[in-house]
Amino acid sequence: MKKQFIVLSSVIIVLVGILTTFFLVQNRLENRSRAEKTVTLSFSPSSTSQAPVQINPGGTFSLDLMLNPGTNLVSSAKIHVLYDPAKIQVINGTPFQLNQNAFTELAEGPVFTPGKVSFTVSVGADFSKVIKTPTKIGTITFKALNYVSTTEGPTLITYGSNSQVL
Repeated sequence: MKKQFIVLSSVIIVLVGILTTFFLVQNRLENRSRAEKTVTLSFSPSSTSQAPVQINPGGTFSLDLMLNPGTNLVSSAKIHVLYDPAKIQVINGTPFQLNQNAFTELAEGPVFTPGKVSFTVSVGADFSKVIKTPTKIGTITFKALNYVSTTEGPTLITYGSNSQVL
């Protein structure tokens, strides 16, 4: 009797193990974390084709580079700002000011080439300082050149397609 009980218990344990394994294999879980595509880069003051910011030739103006992480946590950003060098230029001296309250490291750049400003910013090694709310990355100051054409419309300043937020 005791021998039959041990054999029967062993068979039941093996069957439960096989059924559990089969169930787990059938219901394989995919646990991956994916960042939502809700990060938005913008400029402040904002401007539209219907209400463009207007600057007199020779005048200077500053644009705040803004980052809205949405539901993501941002630790670094590679930024490319594009503009028409025939109509505007970055000012001499210190045309870019990093918001060091948000991004403690200017990991790369800024690199100024005609029509483009590139740089990479980071929160550094302390990931408790990741960006969770809309934040100013920094400020770029431009000068409007004397070249003015009423037929070409407003000058665009945009983020390049190589800009990345991580």
